[in-house]
Amino acid sequence: MSNPQQQFSAGQARGVGVAQADKWVGSETNSLQAHRSDAAQSVEETKEQAAGLLQQTGEQVKQMARGAVETVKNTLGVGDHNNSSRS
Repeated sequence: MSNPQQQFSAGQARGVGVAQADKWVGSETNSLQAHRSDAAQSVEETKEQAAGLLQQTGEQVKQMARGAVETVKNTLGVGDHNNSSRS
């Protein structure tokens, strides 16, 4: 059997170890939360950029389609400038 001094020292060492482990876990938890927050921010920014790019591309496609329709109308003689010259 160990004497009371050895038991005290062992208990003290255990207590210090537990306190250090708790401190480390708390520090790691805070670090992980910060990384998670940064990652969420990055994802949100990426989603916003993608949405902006899709909107811009959609506008370009609409303009190209309008141009194609006007070209076809003009080729067939039903474009706006042809209608106004017939009046």
